[in-house]
Amino acid sequence: MNKYLVGIGIACLLLSTGCSSSKEDMVKQEINKQEDREMKEITFPKGVKETGEASMQLITNSEKKEENQIPILKVDPKFNLAQIQLELKGLNENETAYIYVDKQFITKEEVTKVFSTFVNLEGELLKAGEHTVSIVQFKDEKSRKEIRNYKEAKFKIEQGTVEDK
Repeated sequence: MNKYLVGIGIACLLLSTGCSSSKEDMVKQEINKQEDREMKEITFPKGVKETGEASMQLITNSEKKEENQIPILKVDPKFNLAQIQLELKGLNENETAYIYVDKQFITKEEVTKVFSTFVNLEGELLKAGEHTVSIVQFKDEKSRKEIRNYKEAKFKIEQGTVEDK
């Protein structure tokens, strides 16, 4: 009889443990779905023109360029990922900055007046040629209709390694 009760107790413990992990998995899946929905909802604003006091400078693995020159990012074809650095000034600290590459949403960042971040490039964004990085700050985060700051900068991707200069 004791063995029977111990067996039932162990079975109950195993079942309750299994249920909690599946609940955790379901919660994680729901969070991932919500994040995916949020990412898709942050579409690039239509008909936007540069506005606001923000300035942006791109830094690549080649060298630092001034705003009027197009920086070149050397990408080794063996790699599926590359990074470009953004240095931003004059952003509104109270508003989130949305970063896009070729009108594709990449990330959103909490910013300071002088701000630096790295943007990961992968897939279609690694193709050779000219690409555009855009940063947007909206006056109203919820509606995302009025734009406070919009700045864009171009960079060029070339196949090769940094040593190939």
